[in-house]
Amino acid sequence: MRAVIMAGGEGTRLRPLTCDLPKPMASLCGRPIMEYILDLVDMHHIDKATVTLRYLPSAISGYFGERYRGISLRYTVEDKPLGTAGSVKGAVQGIGEMDSSDILVISGDALTDFDLTAAAEFHKKSGAAATLVITQVDDPREYGLVRADSKGRVLGFVEKPGWAQAVTDAANTGIYILSPSVLSYIPDDTAFDFAKDLFPLLLRKGIPLFAYEANGYWCDIGNLTTYLTCQRDILEGRLRTIPAPENGILCRSDRPQGGYTITPPVYIGRDVNIGVGAQIGPFAILGDGCRIGNGAKIRSSVLLESSYTGDRTSLTGTLLCHGASVRRGASLFEGSAIGSGSVVGEYATVFPDVKVWPNKHVESNCVLRDNVRDGCGASVAFDDAGLTGETGVEVTPELCARVGAAVGSLADGEKVAIGCSSDQAAASLKMALASGVLSTGSVVWDFCACIEPQFDFFVNFARIHA
Repeated sequence: MRAVIMAGGEGTRLRPLTCDLPKPMASLCGRPIMEYILDLVDMHHIDKATVTLRYLPSAISGYFGERYRGISLRYTVEDKPLGTAGSVKGAVQGIGEMDSSDILVISGDALTDFDLTAAAEFHKKSGAAATLVITQVDDPREYGLVRADSKGRVLGFVEKPGWAQAVTDAANTGIYILSPSVLSYIPDDTAFDFAKDLFPLLLRKGIPLFAYEANGYWCDIGNLTTYLTCQRDILEGRLRTIPAPENGILCRSDRPQGGYTITPPVYIGRDVNIGVGAQIGPFAILGDGCRIGNGAKIRSSVLLESSYTGDRTSLTGTLLCHGASVRRGASLFEGSAIGSGSVVGEYATVFPDVKVWPNKHVESNCVLRDNVRDGCGASVAFDDAGLTGETGVEVTPELCARVGAAVGSLADGEKVAIGCSSDQAAASLKMALASGVLSTGSVVWDFCACIEPQFDFFVNFARIHA
């Protein structure tokens, strides 16, 4: 059996998380969603997969490359939307006409531990042209439902019904097993969906269409609530394919040092720094390179890589995207989400379910009740003391490198003096500043750690004018 992994969706209901990231690359406990799907495919000994792409395709193909574990990967990029069935036909046509094996169709942006081998065996024994993998759900109103008889033969479909129309609780999971002959019913170069077009067509023609009811875990990550819930489920060990972390603490590397408190379960990525007195958990997800301030409280929240929370911040049920920052004393509540590169100012309050799009700035002491989609990012202030802002939030190494390049250009190849205070952050920023100066061809004189009067003396003694 070969696989087609659907990974072209934009994930608009997951924004601001997916503003600059395809949905299959969204991180679940430090790994992209699609990586969990590939692990499942590999576990069932499927060695060939084609990935259909559309939105930000290079983010996926660049990350996984041509091979993942025992799976050979191939990518197809849609120039225009072809629907789910049309996309699969386009992907399969490029593999080769001689391959007559069945086709597993699975979404790259859902999480499941279903037994795909058992589903494939059911497909063969039933003689189905297409088999839909279904599962029982608690609230059938959120899903497309499948009516089937006692032998599994599909009788009809109900699309997101009300309670009165919910005649079954068997949801269509979007996982299908197709015989190659089914592809002939899908028109070329035309938008064509499985649920809306192909499966009703097969029913009308009397072509055998069966449903296999799978037991296990399945979550359609359709919004930010389910995105957070999936990571809770991973930490609780609800997936058969992913064991629960020992002692409720899942660490990608050594546990960070410091005098903080952890309430399991939690996930901690690599190179995470946690301040004194911080309270982490339960259900806290700290991605690689996160920085947590002293006395901060992080509960039921997801902090993606390189995000930052200052001293005495409080996050409950919140999502911080890549590189987002929350400054000292700010509070964020359930369902709020801060886009990548955005900054929440000191002592600001972000109300429940409020979303802030990437590279925006929430002012200090602000009470934010509405979504922020438009406007400029945070600005760095120039005053009598020079360049001011919080280190790592407004004043970053990237900014210092740009300032250094500007100063070096003005120096026109002459000497430029630099120095810093004795703390590590200042030393890092000084190195970035020096790199910017050197990139212009100017000469750097580094006076290392010193106080301001010392620096003035060094500059005057060396007769440096920049």
